[in-house]
Amino acid sequence: TYPADDGTLYVILPFYSRQVSRSFLTTLLHESSAEGLNIGLTSLSGRRVDDNKLLEEVKVAFNLSLERGDYSIISYDDSLVL
Repeated sequence: TYPADDGTLYVILPFYSRQVSRSFLTTLLHESSAEGLNIGLTSLSGRRVDDNKLLEEVKVAFNLSLERGDYSIISYDDSLVL
């Protein structure tokens, strides 16, 4: 885990696919007592992307989860980008 200056917590799950990560994080949401927990995630999914691209994707997903409201998980899907 990597805490950011703005209070965001980044978690790297290097051995899990997007689907498994989402399942794990959904369980975390259901068991959490934290208020307003939101999760944005992305995955390499067999792609070769640099760290900046990965960080950009997760920020997009996280911002969308904030728009949706408390206790939401958004997965960035690179196949939807035009």
